[in-house]
Order: sequence, then structure tokens, then C-alpha cells
Amino acid sequence: MCGRTACTLGPDDICNACSYKDSNGEWAKPKWKDAPGGAQYYPSYNIPPSAYTPVILSGKHFGDETVERFVMPMCWGLVPSWHKGDPKTVAHNLNNCRRETMLEKPSFRHAFSKGRRCVVVADGFYEWKRDQKPKQPYFIYSKGNTLDSFLGESLDTELSKIEGGLKEEPLPGEKVKLLPSAIESTETASSQSSAVCPVDDTNKSTIEDADNSPNNPHWRGRRLLTMAGIFDIWRKSEDAEPMYTYSVITVESPPSFGWIHHRMPAILNGEKDIQDWLEYNKVPSQQAALLCHATEDLIWHQVAAAVNSVKKQISGVHSTFRTNREKARMSTNWSRPLVEQSKTWRN
Repeated sequence: MCGRTACTLGPDDICNACSYKDSNGEWAKPKWKDAPGGAQYYPSYNIPPSAYTPVILSGKHFGDETVERFVMPMCWGLVPSWHKGDPKTVAHNLNNCRRETMLEKPSFRHAFSKGRRCVVVADGFYEWKRDQKPKQPYFIYSKGNTLDSFLGESLDTELSKIEGGLKEEPLPGEKVKLLPSAIESTETASSQSSAVCPVDDTNKSTIEDADNSPNNPHWRGRRLLTMAGIFDIWRKSEDAEPMYTYSVITVESPPSFGWIHHRMPAILNGEKDIQDWLEYNKVPSQQAALLCHATEDLIWHQVAAAVNSVKKQISGVHSTFRTNREKARMSTNWSRPLVEQSKTWRN
């Protein structure tokens, strides 16, 4: 399943990172389109369902023949167009869509038949290993990225700010509160498990090598995850502003990841898969559904329990990554389960 993500880039960087070759074979950037009704996307390291996050979709959905792709914030948690009543009553239950039933379940079948396919972009997603107490969170992201690629040049500055006390990034409409120090958060994680995942040296790469598409002239930053999604358009009334909502498609996990969770997002690997998924007018539903499958082109690391709360958005995750990396470098006595935790999924 997919119940929490991270997406920390701003609109311009997202469009740069999602550059593609258009129908003329030229590099192009998708155009950013604001969500109807003034809804906002807030970059964050800890994004729950009901938040607005960036989604790629075909320009044909807007009748635009001049722009092939748009990036628009949509609300995570699909609300079927035919739903009556409060959208919150269904959105929380439809943040994921099982690939095996998406062509049959009424909540998704209608949207899928209309070609409402989208690509959900994110730095990565979180998953919890639940067969231990307390449950251990992991951050999962594209192979080729490094921890430094998520922290950037301001890491030391960021850490110096939070050592004296960790601040929460407020959710919309909430006040900022003071939290325990970042050091306490990481100590909590260490007490939950003596294991800290080491970085797999065989898969390290520079941030310059982690662009989303080879030779992308617009981006040399980290590689984003491109998850297959379904969206729908809901209106409170005929003359009301449309509300765009989406669901992340999930598939059975491969054995290499099943020890964490038996489900995972369907990742679209490569520009060809992304193009076929978006071009609903050329690729029929049954054929497009075959693009939704498990991938092994991912890597993961443990993070602190602070991420369990959606109110702890940025600084706590920064400090956790830094602490885990340093411990990985210092440790020399790894047990077999630790090796399994640090290995990379390969195609």
C-alpha cells in the first residue's frame, strides 16, 4: 500500500525534473497548472492522504493541444464523480487502488474508462514493518539517489537549527508547536531496533547522475518516483468549482520487499511507460493496466519513529537520515537481517 509520501521540491523544480521529449522529439517541460478553487501544494517530507500533491496528466484533459503535459496539484484520496454528500466520507478509503480490481470496482472503473490516468510524483514513500513492536518505518526511493541528494547543501545549517529543539511544519490552518529535540527522536528510533540500515556502496551515485531522464537538460537533481494513479473530478453542484482527486495504484510486492509490506505502489519505470500511461487516447485501458506492476529499482532505509506523526514534517526526517548515515559508516558488525534491509531492488 502507500499511505505516506515525501515531496519536497517546489513547482519549478518539479517541472524541470519531469521534463520529457515531446511528440517532435524535443525536450519540453510540463506546464504547472494551479488547482481549481485555490487549493495549494505544500512541499513536505511527510505527506498524508487528503493533502494536495503534484500529479502529471495529459493536456488533452483540458482540451489543450499546445501543451502535451501539465503538472497540477490534486487531493490525495479519490472522490468518484458520482459521489453524493461529503467527499471526506470516501476519500480516506480510496487513497489506494488495487491494480487487480481497478477495472471492476465502481469507484475506479468509471474514471479509468474515461482515461483519467495520471502520474503521481514524489521523492519517495514510507512504509511500516508491522510485525514488530513498535512498528519500524522505512523511507523508500529510487535507486541511484543518495541520502545527501534529499538533504542538499543546507544540511549542516538545518541540523544546527534543530539541535536545540525541533519545530513542526504546520499543517494548513494549524499553529506551530515545539517538539522534542531531533536527538531524542533519533534515540527513540535506535531503541526500537538495534539495526540501522547501511548504505549500499555499490549503488551510490552523485546527484548529477540521478536525473529522472537520461540527458535531461533541465534537471540534474535527484530522481523522482513516478507512481501510476487514477484521478476523478468531483463537484458539489453543477456550477461549483471542480475538485480533482486521485488514488495511487498498488500491486503485490516482490519477495525482496514483501518482508516490509505485501503491497507497494505501481512505479512507471522510464519515459515509454509514462507516455503510454498518459496517452489514454492511444493506449486502451486493458493495455495500460499491464504497465502497473512491481519494480525492484528501489532502495530503502530506516527512519525515526518521529515520522509516524504527520505533524512532524521536515526537520525530524533530516536529522534521522543524517544520524542513520553516520551510524552506518561507523558500524562494522552487521547481522544478516541488516544486509537484507540495505539491499537494492534490481530489475
